[in-house]
Amino acid sequence: MNKRGIFRRIETIPLSNQLSPKTSGITKQLTASILTTFNRCLPNEELIITSPSIPMLNQQRDNEINDLIIRKGDIIGTLTSLEGPECSMDISKLTKYRVIEPLGQGTFGQVFKCVDLLDKEKEVAIKVLKNHTAYFRQGLIEVSVLMILNTFYDQGHNNKILMIKDHFMYYNHICIVTELLGKDLYHLMKENKNKGFSITTIRKFLFQILRALRTLSHANIVHCDVKPENILLQGATSNIKLIDFGSACFENFTMNTYIQSRHYRAPEIVLGLPYSCAIDMWSVGCIAAEFFLGIPLFAGTSEYNLLFKMIDMLGMLPNEMLENGTRTKEFFNLRGGNYEFKEQFQYEAEKNIRLIPNRHYFSYHSLKDLIEKNPMKVSSTEIDEVKEIRASLYDFLLRCFVYNPKDRLTPDQALAHPFILGTAIEGYKIPPREVPYKEYGKVMTMKGKEYVDLAFNGIEENICDNQMYYKAFMHAFYNGQIVNVLTESPYVGSITPESFIKVFNEKGGFPKKAQLMKSITPRQVKVVIIDDNKQEFSSSTESPNSGSKSSSPQLDNEKEKRKSKVGKIKDLFRKLTPSHSPRASPRFSPRISPRTSLNSPHGSSSNSSNSPNSTSVNDKSQQFVPESINESHTSKFSIVSLRINDSDSDGEKSKKKVKVDTSSNDKKKKREEKEKKDKKKK
Repeated sequence: MNKRGIFRRIETIPLSNQLSPKTSGITKQLTASILTTFNRCLPNEELIITSPSIPMLNQQRDNEINDLIIRKGDIIGTLTSLEGPECSMDISKLTKYRVIEPLGQGTFGQVFKCVDLLDKEKEVAIKVLKNHTAYFRQGLIEVSVLMILNTFYDQGHNNKILMIKDHFMYYNHICIVTELLGKDLYHLMKENKNKGFSITTIRKFLFQILRALRTLSHANIVHCDVKPENILLQGATSNIKLIDFGSACFENFTMNTYIQSRHYRAPEIVLGLPYSCAIDMWSVGCIAAEFFLGIPLFAGTSEYNLLFKMIDMLGMLPNEMLENGTRTKEFFNLRGGNYEFKEQFQYEAEKNIRLIPNRHYFSYHSLKDLIEKNPMKVSSTEIDEVKEIRASLYDFLLRCFVYNPKDRLTPDQALAHPFILGTAIEGYKIPPREVPYKEYGKVMTMKGKEYVDLAFNGIEENICDNQMYYKAFMHAFYNGQIVNVLTESPYVGSITPESFIKVFNEKGGFPKKAQLMKSITPRQVKVVIIDDNKQEFSSSTESPNSGSKSSSPQLDNEKEKRKSKVGKIKDLFRKLTPSHSPRASPRFSPRISPRTSLNSPHGSSSNSSNSPNSTSVNDKSQQFVPESINESHTSKFSIVSLRINDSDSDGEKSKKKVKVDTSSNDKKKKREEKEKKDKKKK
């Protein structure tokens, strides 16, 4: 509270120990973040659902592995985050989600089941990434991939890609809000005691997985982690959706080399070759075999053991791939122009490690014998077609397990395969590719001044923290450009795929409701001031030329409209008495925006008005506050804040200050009362 008895925001008081003015507001800690502050002061370990639960990092909010410490019943969202709605998917609203229970935990972070408190308590899943630069940057790619797929490619009722609902920053963690789905196919197989599914069920699941991968291939997006754990059921139905795009990348800029779960890893990843969407089709072949057999086909305990099982089942890899692989020498010896797979003892000696001995899970060593002789579940209508079904399944797997990614089956071709369609394999010819095969590596699509002009409107700012990087990334994203997250600065270059540029230009960008980089306009309030020195109401406008005279009929009409509004206010204030001062009556206490304050002694901008005692206010940058009134005028002014719904001629609301002499009005009334009394006496 200042000398005049008026409260000030505590953030305006300079603090020597204030860590981050943008995010460490004491007022916010004791209001919007009161629950977080309370939990830090009085921790209840029984409610903590994060492991480890001991706070160590990020001002005691994170544990030792950079995971946010979450308690059951916590409220997370832009309403309670220090970053606020500006670092979210929709800056026009505050969001809050109550944590119900944990759904999973991994190297990326944690996933929780929550309810949306602002949307009829609908259940959602929230993925909270670790507070680490690598996970933060990859999280931005995951958000952009989901938004591209949901907005431009995977639309409609039968979409097969996880639906993103929101994303926001929460104490330096990226949180991704998605729809809540059912159990995954791995646990479904486990409940089936790893005996495999029926042919009808396999076809139904594979058809939906291939549809999802076809969408990804058309968008030039590589999932990089297709496996049964990342394929979830929609409720109690047999409909599925593909989830977990935390490792996803664009074909033209493949970022990571160590990707895919080992049992579903393609040979080009093991050998260190450039990769494309073809690695996801290798994973589909592994999943199809697992659906049929009940256990993984290539259950390798290491990358060496994985290659051993591939060669044992499918034969030797082609020399063309081995010659170009950056890791070929780790697993193969070159003798006489031919490559030979190393013995296990040689590999262990060179790596100075001890490997788990190879285990044979199947009685057969060839893929053909395994498919033809393994027990199969068929319906009564398929009994006569068992041989035909086995032949078509073997052909499907063989085309998925082609070593060379150029010749591997694509999602479009797989959807037309006889095994998926349930038709005869005899006379089948593989259709041509819809999407041409390309090996890009790491190619930036745009850089330099052209990129900065297109993505950031030619403006470069100094990026000093994750909040600013988040805003810069999303600003470029809504302009149709994807920032190269491998560089420290977002202004280096773009990794936008050609397919996204094309569809972005065709559809005119993202919907308007998704636009992020817009300033939040504070609530506009009209202020009325009553002055003792004037009897007439005088108004001031925002325009610097408000005092200039003009004979234009249009301006005359505007003046008449303003006068009519002032007349309404005048009639209202004539009814007021001195007892209706704002300090005496809470009904007319001023509503002042806490976001802004004025530097000038009278709370005015450089603008001038006709009246010498009136003060003009800049509507966009400044607002009138009681604190800014000069002490010499405090006794003469009564401040009343009114909400006026009328709009000016330009369609925008403006603040107007109107002054009147209350003392002269009082004298006038007393004079009139005396005259009435005298008349009565006469």
